[in-house]
Amino acid sequence: MGKNQGFPIIRTKILIPAIRPGMVHRQSLMDRIEAGINQGFVLISAPPGYGKTTLVADWAKNKKPVAWITLDSQDNDLLVFNRYLVSLAEDLKIADQDRPGEFALESSAEDHFYSLLISLINNCSQIESEFTLVLDDYHVIENPKIHNGFQFLLDHFPDHFRLVIITRSDPPFQLARLRARNRLLEIRAADLCFSMAETGEFFQKTVQLNLSADDIGQAHKRTEGWITGLQLEALTHTGLDSPRIPGKAFSGNPNLTMEYMIDEVFYHQSPTIQEFLLKTSILDNLYGPLCDYILDQHEPGKTSQSILHSLFHSNLFLTPLDNHELWFRFHPLFSQALRSLLNEKYPADVPDLYLKASEWCDQNGLYQEALYYVGESNDKFRFVNLLEKYSLNAFRSETILDTLGWIKKIDGDLISTSPLLSLIYSIGLMMSVELESSAIWLEKSRIALSSGKISPVLLPFENDLWGLWHAGQSMLYSLRGDIDQALAFSSKAMQLLPEESGFSHCFALLNNGFTFALNGELDKAVHFFEETIEDSQRMGNWVTLLIARSNLAELYIDRGKLSQALVLFNQSLKSLPETPGQSSGIRGYLYKEMGEVYLVRNELKEAKRYLLEGADLTRDWMPSLNDLDTHIRLARLYHCEGDFQASHHEISLARNLADTTQGQLDDLIIDITETNLGLLRGQTNQALVWAQKRGLLSDEYQDVIKKLPIAISIPTCLVLARLYLVNGRLVNDHSQIEQSIKIIINLLPSIENANLCEYQIEGLVLLALAYHELDRVPDMLKALETAFRLAEPEQIRQVFLDEGIPMSRLVTHFLAYIKLNKPVDGIPSRAFLSDLLFRFTGRENESTSTNNAFENDSSKNDTIFLADMLTSREKEVMNLVAGGKTNGQIAQQLHLSINTVKRHLNNVFLKLGVTTRTQAINVARKQGWIK
Repeated sequence: MGKNQGFPIIRTKILIPAIRPGMVHRQSLMDRIEAGINQGFVLISAPPGYGKTTLVADWAKNKKPVAWITLDSQDNDLLVFNRYLVSLAEDLKIADQDRPGEFALESSAEDHFYSLLISLINNCSQIESEFTLVLDDYHVIENPKIHNGFQFLLDHFPDHFRLVIITRSDPPFQLARLRARNRLLEIRAADLCFSMAETGEFFQKTVQLNLSADDIGQAHKRTEGWITGLQLEALTHTGLDSPRIPGKAFSGNPNLTMEYMIDEVFYHQSPTIQEFLLKTSILDNLYGPLCDYILDQHEPGKTSQSILHSLFHSNLFLTPLDNHELWFRFHPLFSQALRSLLNEKYPADVPDLYLKASEWCDQNGLYQEALYYVGESNDKFRFVNLLEKYSLNAFRSETILDTLGWIKKIDGDLISTSPLLSLIYSIGLMMSVELESSAIWLEKSRIALSSGKISPVLLPFENDLWGLWHAGQSMLYSLRGDIDQALAFSSKAMQLLPEESGFSHCFALLNNGFTFALNGELDKAVHFFEETIEDSQRMGNWVTLLIARSNLAELYIDRGKLSQALVLFNQSLKSLPETPGQSSGIRGYLYKEMGEVYLVRNELKEAKRYLLEGADLTRDWMPSLNDLDTHIRLARLYHCEGDFQASHHEISLARNLADTTQGQLDDLIIDITETNLGLLRGQTNQALVWAQKRGLLSDEYQDVIKKLPIAISIPTCLVLARLYLVNGRLVNDHSQIEQSIKIIINLLPSIENANLCEYQIEGLVLLALAYHELDRVPDMLKALETAFRLAEPEQIRQVFLDEGIPMSRLVTHFLAYIKLNKPVDGIPSRAFLSDLLFRFTGRENESTSTNNAFENDSSKNDTIFLADMLTSREKEVMNLVAGGKTNGQIAQQLHLSINTVKRHLNNVFLKLGVTTRTQAINVARKQGWIK
């Protein structure tokens, strides 16, 4: 029998815990322990339920020698603690067997403890293999002599000794010194959280639950990877019940989690800490002075900040939000459990706690938080007062759209008591194109302003409010198409909002720019946008600066200056604030505009990337207006890609959205887009119904057009001209084609005066196609030349490619024309036209530059250019076609499928602008490709 026979050793306390089958093996963390163990000391510190013991046991099961002690409160007695150290040393033969006395117990327990530690240091220094001691549940140790002893051990760390401490709270060691000496590896709660993949493995492998990816994702999000939380979720899914605890459910049955946290964490704290936890649980983020305010804590030396710091280092489900450990947050499940208990124990105190939190945040400039907390208190009167105050600040800081979200959370009767809130709400409705409702709320704003009962917060700004009201009326009339009224109200707004009004003045300038742009008076619109940019830069109003710059860029797009537009968009992107989320809506808006530029240039991959990313970023930013705009843009993109089903789906989504609004402008924009895309696909029935419904097929169609804003009337006329052209072509009615020409000729001067480049090119393209149908070749060539000259400098391509095979024929015809009639200045160039022909086949011309700067080398032989239009395989096919071979014979000879042969022939027909084999052979012989 050993010499420790008389001592009561609980053998299970010194055994490495067993690993249950099916557990998630966390190899990356075990590798960290393996790498860090060479530093000597591994500290694994985290709240309960993070899998600390399981992780270390999994690592230790194949490591020898490893001594393990699972501590409990009785081990604070040095006599008991010493017994386990002696037993482990003997079992693992760490003691020198020739000098057993070194591990014999002496008279004083403290002396014995230090004697054991010294022996451990000396013997581990002499052995060749490594010895690891694991102390589990070290947080139960409160005896300072034990703490001091292990600090002594760490200060005299032997070479072959390794120490692992598993604890819920950091031990009172000099950890900073150990970090500085690189003798410490720390694994904490953030490291121990399950990843999404580990969460899925846990449900499938450990608890054998076949959950959907969405269920796994939701469970991971709720628990933030807290392992015990996931285990309790699993119990919920298996249908096990537990006593109900009042509180808001976070899953099927949250009571297991709440009960665990309350029993395992909350009730282990002192009464003072329990009160602190309960009353501060209403806070999303905790900060010492804020906690002091809601708790009326004024005792010196007992500030909330010191409590927070102590709780964090005790691993009490508290996460720091900054490197200085000033702001913290509770784990959401712990916070939920505490709030549930607070509502159960002190329901009457809850509203007052929220009000105090709101007061402190208000006094310290945390406006969003102040609004949230006062909203939770249900004090509606104070909520409105704060919202008015913050709405004024929002005009200065240009976050007015954020304020709109708060306004929507309160009922209409409260909104109508405030002229400012009514005005902002009205502007929000305008952005959703709900014009009738917007007008109602503008009137409510006027009534509130005229009542003489303006709140003290707003009274000093009464003049600005009237100015903003006039600006709102101007916007409303602009959207209705009444430009005269819009300009009258805009002029009054400018009088009431002088430069010193800051954002309000810039807002009025922007409104003028919008109004003139909508009326097609682009020079005036440019003037006002440039003035807005200048004033915004001087006053530091970044939102109006970005919007004005972006709208100016849109005007550049209208004028065909795509490169200048991209420069402005990129400047705006670079000047966005860095605060995450603050500018995501504007960034998305800029991305969509840039996507439009790439779409006009037929750079479809870039266009798609920017449009889709922009759509994601603007989804929650002025959603009604942006969603409508997004669907229309994506409908055009998918049409250009040839995905007509997706294009139709986007139009349907836009239509559904427009049906929820009260305005007619959005319906008209969708009608024009849908009709035009249908006509590009040769579909005339729906277009005829639309034109008839709008009164556009009568002799008085111009009277209908005159009632529309110019930004709507021009595309309407172009669609009407296209309808006559397509339908006339289908039914072989030259009178309809003549009508198309008449509409375009009447329209082109207005487009040129408005300097709308893309519309001008489209009109000229339609005109050329119509002339081609009537065999008016000189007129066709003249229209084409003008269109190409406008398009080439900025690589505007999509307007040509939209027309498909008919336009490819015209491009080929024009190429033959400029061979004999070379442009003096080289524009349009063969390179640009060649690139267009290649893009008709769905790919770019490999012989052209990809940096949008085509070279025009007049020294090259003209026939080289045309020969390069066809690939070597296409030339092989054409030679066999000329030899009288059928598609089947060509396929057999070239070892191709018949479908592949057909595809090659279709590409040849597109490139050459022909429709039959005979025509293709004739062109090929003229170019010397075949004999």
